Amino acid sequence: NRHNIPVVEDNAHALLGKYQGRYTGTFGVMSTQSFHETKNFTSGEGGALVINDMSFIERAEIVREKGTNRSRFFRGQVDKYTWVDVGSSYLPSDILAAYLYAQLENKESIQAKRALVWNRYQEHLADWAEEHGVQLPTIPDDCEQAYHMYYMLLPSLEVRAIPGLYCAGQINGTTGYEEAAAQGLVAGMHAAAAVLGTVPAPLDRANSYIAVMIDDLTLHGVSEPYRMLTARAEYRLRLRANNASTRLTPLALAAGCVGTVRGEWFARREEERLRHESALDRPASGAELGLAGLGEKRSLRDWLRLPDVTLATVLGEDAPSDPALAEEIAEDAAYAPYLARQDAELRDLRAGEALPLSGTLDYPAISGLSNEMVERLAAARPATLGAAGRIAGITPAALAVLLVHARQHAA
Repeated sequence: NRHNIPVVEDNAHALLGKYQGRYTGTFGVMSTQSFHETKNFTSGEGGALVINDMSFIERAEIVREKGTNRSRFFRGQVDKYTWVDVGSSYLPSDILAAYLYAQLENKESIQAKRALVWNRYQEHLADWAEEHGVQLPTIPDDCEQAYHMYYMLLPSLEVRAIPGLYCAGQINGTTGYEEAAAQGLVAGMHAAAAVLGTVPAPLDRANSYIAVMIDDLTLHGVSEPYRMLTARAEYRLRLRANNASTRLTPLALAAGCVGTVRGEWFARREEERLRHESALDRPASGAELGLAGLGEKRSLRDWLRLPDVTLATVLGEDAPSDPALAEEIAEDAAYAPYLARQDAELRDLRAGEALPLSGTLDYPAISGLSNEMVERLAAARPATLGAAGRIAGITPAALAVLLVHARQHAA
């Protein structure tokens, strides 16, 4: 409200929950509800869009009426109805609507049963969780939960009490099929490696979004169902969809996770990629490339960073025929200075992870740390730079400032 920004509230997991005495789903100008088969109230599919701002009601009616003003016609506001906007033709069947409505009429009874199950988990798992370093859900004082999801935050995907058993999905605090599938992939890889006595692929926050998610879950904790957002990653320029094969396939090959056909394909692709990367080192003038008014010589890679200059411009007929590979090479060239800076930061941070940080360190006195970073660091009091990097919300920029400070005082 302070900034007059309309918010559409995702309430898929919180129907009948409350925040500061107010029902969730009533904070945004609209809210979305889900009645998927995994929810407390279900019609097997679909959901609802709840309109909280009356100024949207007429438009919502038109969308519901397949883009017509039929509702206004039935109220006598127009003498005939016609198409006036885009609309939707989706309507639940009568039997599904009745099935859902009956549940909503009995919401108190259904929620009481869900609460009984949730509280039973919480009570009987408490001692075991404390013994094995497992974090159970915590409900803030100003919240009333919807009893939709129960999760356990494990130190890793492996259950300490049962070596060889790895968990994935909602039990770890995530929501969404993609998050569950990604955890399942890593859990399966680690389980297979444990049986075979091999080393799983070394995924980390700098080379994989999956590792960002697992690191968040196992080290930072969750206060709500977790979704993997690109904004959670510190090195997003490195974690692009178009460089996933180049970035991750060598790790998978070393771990024995790549089949023969895929391995042969990657070898051919990597040979082609390296050939094109080498070609981009050649210096050329703007005149050679047909770029009017630009006579100085620079590498073809540097030319690629200019607007409207493409691989076809600098390599001609030798440009990659694979669009995905061409996109990867072009973006690597465009982001090269920033990627080099990130690589240098990563090398420094990894080399300095063991640097000690004093337990009495005066964080407010360190120039370059924001008030938010100071507050998080002062509360956690990490013993090393590596531990500081694992505090929720600590940015790479803050770690770089700490690295300089720690080296100055270690010298």
